[in-house]
Amino acid sequence: MLASVESFIDRLTGKRLWSGHEKTLKQRDLFILPNRFGIYVGFLVFASFAMGYRVQNNFILLGVIFLFLIFMLSLIASVRNLQGLSFSFRTAPYYLASETQHVMLSLQRPDPAYNLELHLPTSDKLVLNLPKGQAEIRPAIGRLPRGVHTIPKLKVQTRFPFGIVRCWSWLSPSLSMTVCPTPNMKPLSAYPRSSQRPARDGLDDFSSQMPPQASPQTDDGSLQDPRIFEDGDLPSRIDWKRFAATRELLTRDFSPPDTGDVLLQAPANMEKEAALSYLCGGLLVCASHRENAVMIFGAQRFTIHNETQRLEALHALARA
Repeated sequence: MLASVESFIDRLTGKRLWSGHEKTLKQRDLFILPNRFGIYVGFLVFASFAMGYRVQNNFILLGVIFLFLIFMLSLIASVRNLQGLSFSFRTAPYYLASETQHVMLSLQRPDPAYNLELHLPTSDKLVLNLPKGQAEIRPAIGRLPRGVHTIPKLKVQTRFPFGIVRCWSWLSPSLSMTVCPTPNMKPLSAYPRSSQRPARDGLDDFSSQMPPQASPQTDDGSLQDPRIFEDGDLPSRIDWKRFAATRELLTRDFSPPDTGDVLLQAPANMEKEAALSYLCGGLLVCASHRENAVMIFGAQRFTIHNETQRLEALHALARA
């Protein structure tokens, strides 16, 4: 019964109290009510006062005054434990629908704060203590689908110091989260190139008949500029010397480099969500290999040569 009443009160008070990504809680932003233990204490205070007044017992009346002071001190301490607490939210440039999304939350207060509860949209609860008056956390927002979403509201609450009252406030920053499609990542060699290496004075016909040359070696005998091992690579091309030294699985690539941009274009018969996953995976693969790319999505053409252009393409996939 009390849980349903608490849920009803949260629905009444759970409204947007501020906008932006930063906020310092003031007294007008806080709500406070006794919980079930506070109700028991209040009932005990009234019952003890009635009994002490009836029998004219001063010791009982002194006990009633003591309990009443504890109740009032709990109200004041709970409010002061949240008052002056500053919040600052930050979001990542993009998120993936296949992962649990997190936000960066900075908490700061001139004085220490104890027994803070951060209620998350995932129905989880984080218990925080700020003995130094500041903390950096990454609360989980959930697994939002593809699209652009606002950060769901979070509730910060305290039952400090005696646990008989609860004081809370709602955090509802007006920040957006761009959730990209679930990436379908393939090896880099599986993506076609938009163009081949340009010819230079008719030498390509001669150079194409020459056998591929190995990359120059470093002082320790390993090849320069190896790439990350991918599915489908031959185990014989693994640089075992570098693996023994760095524990990184790298591949020695004897093929000449291809200077054409990676072409990202989904087949025409592919469903929309599958096509978006294919394009998103291609963008991430090109980013991990530091490759330039050209993405064709519908009537739009994106040239990706830097991080800003890559984010623009990812945001377009999220809003599709």
